[in-house]
Amino acid sequence: MDERAVIEQHLAQAERHVTDAIRHLKKQRTILDELERDGHDTSLAGELLATFEALYESHLADRDRLIGERAGFVQQPAERGTIDHPDPPGRRDK
Repeated sequence: MDERAVIEQHLAQAERHVTDAIRHLKKQRTILDELERDGHDTSLAGELLATFEALYESHLADRDRLIGERAGFVQQPAERGTIDHPDPPGRRDK
């Protein structure tokens, strides 16, 4: 497999990681909200949410790095759009 194909494969995996991370964040926020609503201790759930947020940011950085590597293979200048990475819905301020 050539280097570009390897990068494409890794990029596809990175995209899946970003998608999974968003799903985990949404679920953890739901859990945290339910704990808060029911008056339970949320410290551990909050720490886990912070860990998931850090992983999400790491996955975004990895994906963006791979996009940059892939762009290095382009032989002629190509119009590059921006990649939007909005915060997952319901993101809390740290």
